[in-house]
Amino acid sequence: MKKTIIALAALSLTVFAGGFGTNSSQPDQYLTGSDQQKYQYVICTASETGSYYQAGKRLVSLLGQERGTSHNTAVAETTDGTKQNLQLVADGICNVAFVQEDYLAFLRGQDKAFFDNKAIITLERTENVQLIMRKGMSEDDIQEKGAKVLVGLANSGGAASWQLIQSLEPDYKLATTVYGDIDISALSDLAAGRVDAIIKTAHLNPSSDQLAKDVQATDGIEYVDFDDSDLNDSIDFGDGAKPIYRFVDTTVAKGFFDTEAETFETHVAIIVDKSKMSKKQKNRILRVLTLNKSNLF
Repeated sequence: MKKTIIALAALSLTVFAGGFGTNSSQPDQYLTGSDQQKYQYVICTASETGSYYQAGKRLVSLLGQERGTSHNTAVAETTDGTKQNLQLVADGICNVAFVQEDYLAFLRGQDKAFFDNKAIITLERTENVQLIMRKGMSEDDIQEKGAKVLVGLANSGGAASWQLIQSLEPDYKLATTVYGDIDISALSDLAAGRVDAIIKTAHLNPSSDQLAKDVQATDGIEYVDFDDSDLNDSIDFGDGAKPIYRFVDTTVAKGFFDTEAETFETHVAIIVDKSKMSKKQKNRILRVLTLNKSNLF
């Protein structure tokens, strides 16, 4: 009898050591990076030369520090930008992604189910939707039928903003959308009339923004005010009517002297797919993001 009691006590200890719940014992989940290694967090950013990628690498470092090891904790992956990042999250390739809030608003109106089991952390970083044209032109000229507007790569943040802009102001749908890299050769195409406008969505800091310096150095083009009042209208994508953009005066390289051109801005956000994480993983990244959302960039 005594042996039976001892055996039952040992069994009880074994049961309680394991716990009755499932959350505490939920195993970590791993995704495969582009290097075919397994990681707890696969972070979709943007191009290797862009700020999202640098912020992604900093997030990798912070996650490693919080866990106490950087080994197979996280990896920052290069992508085309916001639109592709959201698709990669939907496909289960990434479980963390940098995105523009304006396109999140647009997507919420198109696919509410996408947001199930997702967390969205808004960062303090803002992105400026910029308009570059030939001197003497204005935003009204891109509403003309046939005007060619270069908006970046098809999956980029600029393309995402352009899609939303066309929904806010239908006259912009008359323009012809052109996809491609926005670089110094694109500025030459603009100056030569091969395209009529360039729309770029990025944080604009003329002191460190090479494109802004290249605009100033290219004859015949400049930043122009982008402040169509229709783009500041409130719109309801299913979660209440509210304006998507905020108009701001932004210092730009315009002509010989730096001056101001009006742009509109949106915030950067990070979307976290909680369905691709254990409870421990989810709490870890949300804690790291909450503590560092003002200093990732």
